[in-house]
Amino acid sequence: MKYVLTLLTISVLLSCKPTENDTELLFEDMTTSSQDMFNELVEIRRDLHQYPELAGNEKRTATLVADYLKELQLEVHENIGGYGVVGILDTGKPGKKIAWRATLTHLLPSLKMIQ
Repeated sequence: MKYVLTLLTISVLLSCKPTENDTELLFEDMTTSSQDMFNELVEIRRDLHQYPELAGNEKRTATLVADYLKELQLEVHENIGGYGVVGILDTGKPGKKIAWRATLTHLLPSLKMIQ
């Protein structure tokens, strides 16, 4: 998740096409935003580890991810192929697009649970 948010931040900055005068200010803003997000992302990671879900049953995880993407004001589509979540950042600008895909690790049921 941390890497997805980092890529999201970078893509937003790239889509802005800053001038040379704005580069230093954008770098400072990105650094501050990254530091502000760090504790929240650590909390999310700990929460996901505290409440693991079996593969194909990641309802709570999907809700957590969707809610976070909505907080970032992305267009969110849920229940993609089960509990999949898609977040869309639409800059409204024409041209090439960037897509990310992230997979959260999951628990596989053990043989004892299946039998």
